[in-house]
Amino acid sequence: RLMAVAGCAATVCEEAAEEVIPGVMELFARRAPQPDGGATRLLVSILSARGLRDADGMPGTGLSDPYCVCEIHGKPGRLKTNYVMNNLNPVWDHCGELGGWTPGDSLSFEVWDKDWFKHDDFLGRTKLTFNDKGAFPSFDGELQLKEAGKGVEAFLHVRVTTGTRRENRLR
Repeated sequence: RLMAVAGCAATVCEEAAEEVIPGVMELFARRAPQPDGGATRLLVSILSARGLRDADGMPGTGLSDPYCVCEIHGKPGRLKTNYVMNNLNPVWDHCGELGGWTPGDSLSFEVWDKDWFKHDDFLGRTKLTFNDKGAFPSFDGELQLKEAGKGVEAFLHVRVTTGTRRENRLR
């Protein structure tokens, strides 16, 4: 129903609009955290990082090739960005959906250096927890990475909202 409306919104007549509005309201109600612990789908944008350490520290090997992994702690599914070659301040602009979030769940983020001939190197981690049971999870900002290296202050920029990519385009 929503797909048809989104595709021809300019030609929707009053009768169709009266049918669609309750459908949209139902959709948003399903996405809100429910008092009984109902799960919510999150739209997670992993935008960028800054200040990462150079894990490829040998001369002539270039800089780190970072990527980021995100998951809801203890739930199935995860998001993974592409790696950005030779960059300590990568921009990923990666957007994806994670289902199953309930109030009190944590989103965990880990940043890694892609290596081809050995295990990937760990560059840092952070987590984001929404504890307010009555509010929609929403965040847009930087999180400091822990365990980023001795003397290193590194940050991850993320945006989190409820719903799906399609729903957020319609808002």
